[in-house]
Amino acid sequence: MGDIIIEGEMQMREIENPVYNFINIETPPQFLNTPSHLSKTEKRACFSKQITLFVKDSFNLDIALNLGLVGKQKIHAQFTITKTGTITDLEIKSPHPIFERETRRIIEKLPEFTPAKESNNKTVALKYVLQILLNIE
Repeated sequence: MGDIIIEGEMQMREIENPVYNFINIETPPQFLNTPSHLSKTEKRACFSKQITLFVKDSFNLDIALNLGLVGKQKIHAQFTITKTGTITDLEIKSPHPIFERETRRIIEKLPEFTPAKESNNKTVALKYVLQILLNIE
């Protein structure tokens, strides 16, 4: 039927202030089960891997069968992981409203996270951009 390719990217920003440079993140957001002994780089990779697996495991590809769409379909989702680890400001762009609803359903099911921290150990909100590429055959 097809496959799903997920690409994610973090953009740190203080909600009340301008966008920060991602390099300054001391600690990326984390799923609650992330091992504490991981390095900053490993935590970033772990977060990306876990969110990718969550979306892949949750996305219902069967919804694409009756839409008459074929080939690559790109879904763009952007949301904020707040200072408390919850998700807000979800924005989705997709080639079909059904994909938008399915993406919203999945993102809203994401668990609460341990929020990102900057170098002074201050908790910060982080903008996360998720690209979902569906290859419909």
